Amino acid sequence: LAVGLTPELLPAIISVTLARGARAMASSGVIVRRLEAIENLGSMDLLCTDKTGTLTEGTIRLDGCLDAEGMDSSQVRLWALLNATLQSGMANPLDEGIAASRGPEDDLSAYGKVDEIPYDFVRKRLSVIVRQKDAGEDLLICKGAILNIVEACMLNEQQEKAIDDKVQAWCMQGFRVLGLAVRRLPSRQTYDREDEANLTFAGFLLFLDPPKPGMAENLKALATRGIEVKVISGDNRHVAAHLAQII
Repeated sequence: LAVGLTPELLPAIISVTLARGARAMASSGVIVRRLEAIENLGSMDLLCTDKTGTLTEGTIRLDGCLDAEGMDSSQVRLWALLNATLQSGMANPLDEGIAASRGPEDDLSAYGKVDEIPYDFVRKRLSVIVRQKDAGEDLLICKGAILNIVEACMLNEQQEKAIDDKVQAWCMQGFRVLGLAVRRLPSRQTYDREDEANLTFAGFLLFLDPPKPGMAENLKALATRGIEVKVISGDNRHVAAHLAQII
């Protein structure tokens, strides 16, 4: 009615209405920086969300250290701990999960770090080179995405298929899987990416990140408002699908 009488009042009325909405949202812990965003939010019919830390608790836990045959391996665990605790690159939840699993029985004192080939988003792997006391050779320990580890290893087609089958089965159970490979080299002071070749595939690291409590109710509330949800994730698609089924 006010706008019909005086059209010039429209911007003021809209601003007052949106400001009331911002105040109501602030009481629920939502900070609105731009008032017009409230209208866009109210018009939403599709919500795209990430997975880790949003749908899940974001506290990734190391659940298994397995050899190439899929059996528990203390050696793979030792190598994983050396790689995760000695690396000095960017912090990430996977390395934190490995480091958090370290117990008093895990003695790394016999090893010293020689060099590091840091992680990047092209190679998708990280290598730490260690040396045991009085040893005449160094050990390169490489950890990363399964496909990127496999391509740096000496494997035939049958071995690659066996690894892929294992990984898919674990992913269908909701595990996130990393690969681990090693190579022994004559001792020297520096190493580079070219040394990440002819590796021996050592095994698998399995991680779990459970869904947040109450997530199913949140998704149902969105559905009753006509909002569809899509998950955008850098994880293996089988992991994302399994999480969706659990929720």
